Amino acid sequence: MPLVAANIVTNEPNSTKLYLTEAALKKQGIPAHITTSVHLDTESPYTIIDEGFEYLGRNRNIGAEQVIERYDPIYILFIDDDILLSKKWLDSFISVVDSCDPEIYHTRLLLPNGGRCWDYCSINPHMMCNYDQQRPNWYITGGYWCVKSNLWDQHKWDDNIPMYAMLKDKGALNEDVEYSLRLAKNGLVPTFDVNNLAWHFDNRYKQVQSITVNTHNCLGYYCPEFIKSLMYICGE
Repeated sequence: MPLVAANIVTNEPNSTKLYLTEAALKKQGIPAHITTSVHLDTESPYTIIDEGFEYLGRNRNIGAEQVIERYDPIYILFIDDDILLSKKWLDSFISVVDSCDPEIYHTRLLLPNGGRCWDYCSINPHMMCNYDQQRPNWYITGGYWCVKSNLWDQHKWDDNIPMYAMLKDKGALNEDVEYSLRLAKNGLVPTFDVNNLAWHFDNRYKQVQSITVNTHNCLGYYCPEFIKSLMYICGE
């Protein structure tokens, strides 16, 4: 039984980012399954979802079922196809698990330019908080979650919320907001590991004060720490 196994969600066939996401997991011996809408050229097992791929919670639930069936891990890591784990991610994760056995584990999530990407947030107001600040109400972005398998079994993602629901219906909640609120309502609080990090490899985004914004343009700057992570992931 591995400590942690991942499910990756992707709808892009054989993208470089997916390759890097898988490679970062393999570097640390974390097994993975992929839920996708397309055929892939990969060694990782994957499940094709022919209809309803826009329902991200459903994709993650299907992936979690496969991860548990194949690997039976203590924790499930839900990640999108552009999330890269840093070199010491697993070591830091193990250290926190050994010290406090968290139900929900979370870390810093940085952008290639070094800015933050919705990594330690409150919902109302919707903003990133300082790492040493108490959050009035917590929120985790949907592309990067790590929870105990038995917690997911009790509290699954909502199958019926479409992608970017809040943009389509002013009264709706996105799947990650709904999930955060529901778990918080059940008394659950993430354990935040400020010493660990993952990267959101999407250089359209940048941090503007306490929020992360999509510029809809590719920003060319990569910070040195991100470049080091890419070299580690791509190295032998």
